[in-house]
Amino acid sequence: MDKPGFKIVHRQYASGDIHGFRMFFDNGYGISVIFGDLTDSNDIEYSEFDSGKEFYSPNAEVAVINDKGEVVPFPKNTIKSSTKPEDLPQIISWVMNR
Repeated sequence: MDKPGFKIVHRQYASGDIHGFRMFFDNGYGISVIFGDLTDSNDIEYSEFDSGKEFYSPNAEVAVINDKGEVVPFPKNTIKSSTKPEDLPQIISWVMNR
């Protein structure tokens, strides 16, 4: 079980990059929100600054993780593809109330 809080996700592979975050709650459940070349989201855009980069996508791939570290499937798919920001509050509410 992961500790409650946030984790930043940044993975680089030969075939592309993944960016995003994970957040875990006191009940042991969490949400993974990722976007990038190897995810089911739109292409990413990025801006480069002296201190680093900022990545943007209009949607992301979302997964729910239970207290055993297993992915909890959504009704139609294991992960929720092309999730818009306005869809996250309902998913967060569901996860927090497990």
